[in-house]
Amino acid sequence: MADVRIRIDDQSVRDYLQTHGPRKVHNALRSAIRTTTTWSEKETDRRLAAETAIPIQVFRRFRVKKKLFGGSAASGFGGGGSVESGLIWSGYNPVKARFVGKLAQDEGGASAGAYYFGGAFVASMRGGLTAIFKRRGKKRLPIDEQKVNIHQAEAIAAAVAGEAEQELLRRFRAKFTES
Repeated sequence: MADVRIRIDDQSVRDYLQTHGPRKVHNALRSAIRTTTTWSEKETDRRLAAETAIPIQVFRRFRVKKKLFGGSAASGFGGGGSVESGLIWSGYNPVKARFVGKLAQDEGGASAGAYYFGGAFVASMRGGLTAIFKRRGKKRLPIDEQKVNIHQAEAIAAAVAGEAEQELLRRFRAKFTES
């Protein structure tokens, strides 16, 4: 997970703070954090889907999550429901092949979307699960469900985190200049 800490040290912000007070600056910052966190989540989803050729729904459902953290009443800004920080969690674990795309089998193996698994087969289980499996040895069992590694996730998350600082500052300035 990429950790981004942003310090806003801008003369225009200090001027705005002196003329409008801390409450309006806090509200503008809270709004900027919310919208930037949502932007980061969607941007991470979009880039991962484009880079890996895995449907974006997989990342929205399983791999990229957003969390907003509130302040306390002691912070002096109203506490309950105020946003002080946001977090984007990106899962780097492999994605099961059944979520990657349409499953197909040929004589040499099986495929899911753009990924091919040599020596694997498509099987439907009693419970209705259809997935791609591969035997560990020559015997019938054990078998392993095939997965797709998303090794690009960490680099993409770090790139989005690097851009999030500029995006937050842009959104923050837009919020406090519009009022």
